Amino acid sequence: MRQNNAIIALHEDSALAGFCYIETWTHGKYVAISGLIVVPEFREHGLGKRIKQAVFELSRRKYPDAKIFGITTTPAVMKINSDLGYRPVSFDDFTRDEEFWDGCQSCPNYDILTRNNRRNCLCTGMLYDPENEENQSANPTKNRSRDSNNGTAESSGENTNNSNGSVT
Repeated sequence: MRQNNAIIALHEDSALAGFCYIETWTHGKYVAISGLIVVPEFREHGLGKRIKQAVFELSRRKYPDAKIFGITTTPAVMKINSDLGYRPVSFDDFTRDEEFWDGCQSCPNYDILTRNNRRNCLCTGMLYDPENEENQSANPTKNRSRDSNNGTAESSGENTNNSNGSVT
């Protein structure tokens, strides 16, 4: 968090509502968006989508040429990723950094991943490639003005401030 690589959502009473962070791989060529967590009482209100949008914008701002990827088994996250311009891809399209793949060891599907030489798994790999024009037309942030609301959006007692990489 000291590197401003996390989005933290707090309710107006300062209770933690959600979280997500980014990590870079292959010398900034790839950005992984990981750890999307929305506290159960804050689910079903669009907060996960807002956090994911904020962390996506943070990634694009900090690493504009990087390919952004994520691995998930959750249909809701797949939908959010698709709306942001991600496309399902083979794991061959991801970083080869061993440290990244070591992070999968805690997943119950890790044995499937390793048996298949990291080519496929029960998880779905999704990638946003800034070089792909198809992504650009699908990405809802492409034509959005950064200056409207000074980068701040308010709703449901939550504020999103993307200028410093946090949601408060």
